[in-house]
Amino acid sequence: MNRSASATLLLSLLVAGSLLISAPAAVAPRAHPADSTADGATLSITTSGLLALNLTFSDPNGSTLRYAMDGNFTPLVEGLPINASTQSRVLGQIATLESTPLVGGFFGNRDGSVSPGEVTLFEGLLHQLTAGTGGVLPTNTLSVASLANVTLDGARASVSAFQSVSFSGAEGPDSSELPLGISLQFSYQFGVSGTQHTLALSIGGAGLPSALVIPTALASVSFSTPGGTTITSVDGLSGVSTSTDPLGWGSSDASGTYTLSANSVIAFHYQTSFPTGDVLIGGAVTGLVAAAASLLLLRRRRRRKAASASGPKAEEGAVGPSGSA
Repeated sequence: MNRSASATLLLSLLVAGSLLISAPAAVAPRAHPADSTADGATLSITTSGLLALNLTFSDPNGSTLRYAMDGNFTPLVEGLPINASTQSRVLGQIATLESTPLVGGFFGNRDGSVSPGEVTLFEGLLHQLTAGTGGVLPTNTLSVASLANVTLDGARASVSAFQSVSFSGAEGPDSSELPLGISLQFSYQFGVSGTQHTLALSIGGAGLPSALVIPTALASVSFSTPGGTTITSVDGLSGVSTSTDPLGWGSSDASGTYTLSANSVIAFHYQTSFPTGDVLIGGAVTGLVAAAASLLLLRRRRRRKAASASGPKAEEGAVGPSGSA
């Protein structure tokens, strides 16, 4: 199995292990992943169309992922909605990876407990498997990409790249059912044209098997636009709060709460800002120029008046050719 397929496999296991649960789970800004109040999604896009997406969600029962971090993937694989023969094949592929020199050292030691070092190794394992292919994930298989579908003006990204993953609260016995936090970072490159745009985000959907249902929960979602743009409206969120640079130079931000649903879509509509700041500066400059021109004209008029007033006095004191006034 090549490194790209290996990366997809482990990321698929990661997602499946966190979603195959009955308790609520959610996706959020990159804060402390174990902090349930931070669950949600945060997005920001540049003028060139480079979108950063951070997802943070909690696995209320993190035992299956803890076993995997300790090097034992069996509980995680057995929890997937696949038949026994496929489970056996997947476990064989993982065993092959574990014996591969390039990545074998990133697997846990199966001592029954997850150490901080093993958490770091597990994060490094995912990074190592994706680094060789630039982190680009296939979108036609079960993967984290299936969790969030993002489009700009109705078009998919030309490149979807997995950047990093981090965990919190994972240390302890493998059998611990305490919550475990997961934070994922992705980047998407879109083509950009025109002055009006719609960034759409759907969480879940047809990309996930029917067994992987995202439970209903409230999550926070935020979006930041490039400088010189304004968010005009937001669909799919409640309690929306929007801030915009009144001068039209800075970015615009919007946030709200989202009830997770497989079929709902969040849409941020934004466009090029009205150049209020430029207009004000242009008006101020025009006013200053007009004021300076008026002052200059007024001074010239005063000089002319002074010159005409002093002319006759000079003639009164003049002496004629005969020596008389």
